[in-house]
Amino acid sequence: MLTHFDKVFRIDFLLDKQKPILIGVSGGPDSLCLLDLLHKCGYLVIIAHMNHKLRPEADAEARSVEGLAASLRVEFALEECNIRALAEKTGQSIEGTARQARYRFLFRQAEEIGAQAVAAGHNADDQVETVLMHLLQGTGLAGLMGMQPITLPNPWSEEIPLVRPLLSTWSDQILEYCRTNHLEPLFDRSNEDTKFLRNRLRHELIPQLEEYAPGVKSRLWQTADILAADRAVLDDAVALARHSCLLEQGDGYVSFDALSLSYQPLSVRRGLVKWAMSMLRSDIRDLSFEAVERATSLLESAPRAGQQDIALGVSAFLEEGVFYLADRGADLPSKQWPQMPSNAESLVIDLPGRIDLADGWQITAKVHRAGEIDWEQVLNNRDPYRAWVDVGEQATSLNVRGRSPGDRFSPFGMGGNSKKLSDLMIDLKIPQRARARWPLICRGDEILWLPGFRQAHGYGLNEESRRIVFLQLLRPS
Repeated sequence: MLTHFDKVFRIDFLLDKQKPILIGVSGGPDSLCLLDLLHKCGYLVIIAHMNHKLRPEADAEARSVEGLAASLRVEFALEECNIRALAEKTGQSIEGTARQARYRFLFRQAEEIGAQAVAAGHNADDQVETVLMHLLQGTGLAGLMGMQPITLPNPWSEEIPLVRPLLSTWSDQILEYCRTNHLEPLFDRSNEDTKFLRNRLRHELIPQLEEYAPGVKSRLWQTADILAADRAVLDDAVALARHSCLLEQGDGYVSFDALSLSYQPLSVRRGLVKWAMSMLRSDIRDLSFEAVERATSLLESAPRAGQQDIALGVSAFLEEGVFYLADRGADLPSKQWPQMPSNAESLVIDLPGRIDLADGWQITAKVHRAGEIDWEQVLNNRDPYRAWVDVGEQATSLNVRGRSPGDRFSPFGMGGNSKKLSDLMIDLKIPQRARARWPLICRGDEILWLPGFRQAHGYGLNEESRRIVFLQLLRPS
């Protein structure tokens, strides 16, 4: 048996006997078996134990594991955490809080000591329970393939793998190993409490399934193994698509080229959404189907703009051909739109003159006499970033400002009737977060041009125009 496991550890897990392995040891049969196997195989092991303070016997169990480390003459790391209080503070479940706290502790210790891996004692029965739990809660390939023997990167480290050497070993085999090798595991009585879903699966549902279909556990384990191999192919496709679709990964956001993303197969789009979510929420375990669909549905929306809350404080945005997944309140880039500088409420542009906006955008103003104008170019203008206006003979400058409460605008073509600027911006599909600082060209307080969209009634050229101002909004070079 040792020869078999020694081969598995060296080949399947590529573990080096000269480098330390940190083992999370609860004192139960799984972690005790794993510790004994690794130690007897000659690996350099370090024991880590977290006292969750959830049960009266927790302190005694911590002392027992510490005594085991002393008897084996291996290093021991202990951390205590009041999980119940932490769960109440964060609003998470006790099981989820305990898991997160435990793995944060294990990987922190592993990093401090330079461990080559963190080893956990999950077994084949745990794998079956995990797959069933995910199936009942709704999942895709990521959930149905269960846990993986090696996970890197993982939610706790980009460099230190989480390894599960016993994932293909059944719990009755582990108990037999403990008996044969005179190991005395501790048994957590809370594992019998069926108020927890995993325990109900273990003690109620799985035995019933075995009655309907003997051998179902083995088949579920095999299914997870098959799907893991299929998932590897999909992961390669997602990684390849990421290179062509990803635009930027910033502080609190990930952005994709919306058109390139929409051309990807649905499974790849979903995979990219999940990858982006994992970048924003490193501790996320399995994003729900509904959350993924809320994100991908934006790519199929008409018009191709909008916003959708996804999950865990993350929202999806579709703006100007860019698809974002971002924290609420994240400072998203706005280089694709003209925006007023953050340090200026208003600017003055001389006639003629030029002003600088945010992120390299500019507005220029040139003054012409009527005879200097190419009237065909003016009449056939289809460029929303250009405007020819008549502001009279006396005007020497124009104001440029952002939107103000109560602003109204009289667009050309409405017969002089005005409309709330806020409503017009909605009608024009200007992204919500771009509206407040969108530059408005004004004479006094009156808006004469909404750059990129509409010119105002009353400032167009006519046969009596003598002095003409040519305004142009310039993109960053």
